[in-house]
Amino acid sequence: MQVESKHGRVFDLPSTQEETEIRAWIAADPAACELPDEMLEALRPIGRPKAAVTKQPVSIRLSPEVVKYFKLLPFGTAPFRWTDSILPTTALSG
Repeated sequence: MQVESKHGRVFDLPSTQEETEIRAWIAADPAACELPDEMLEALRPIGRPKAAVTKQPVSIRLSPEVVKYFKLLPFGTAPFRWTDSILPTTALSG
């Protein structure tokens, strides 16, 4: 059986017979075990946590000179933060 993720990836799930064989191999291996539900619930989710305030993506048109300037900057540096330079802090807080 195949299932599709929300991102469009297709996964093959094992058949009932394959699942039975897998469980038998797990039971026969003393080093392998399935985690109890309590332990699975305690695991951290993978990925970044959801932000309380999300940002909206936008597109802007820049001249080639401006694009070249920003591409020449070392990775991870920014001369300013758009939010800090455009909006006063009181506009963000309320």
